[in-house]
Amino acid sequence: MDQCATEIEDMQVLRPAKVCKILDISSKTLTRMLADGRLTGIRLGREHRIHRSSVERLLEGDHAVGD
Repeated sequence: MDQCATEIEDMQVLRPAKVCKILDISSKTLTRMLADGRLTGIRLGREHRIHRSSVERLLEGDHAVGD
């Protein structure tokens, strides 16, 4: 298992920068994915924390909408 996968397992929520790195996407794409439901998370003040489980589902090819 690579380092990113090991780090994901240790956290329940991830910071946006970490998710962008894991998925190799821009912050704008991440914002769109949160808005359309492909990723789920919570908002803490002005920042988001993305649910680890939604990132894992996306990487497995499942869609996070409807959970």
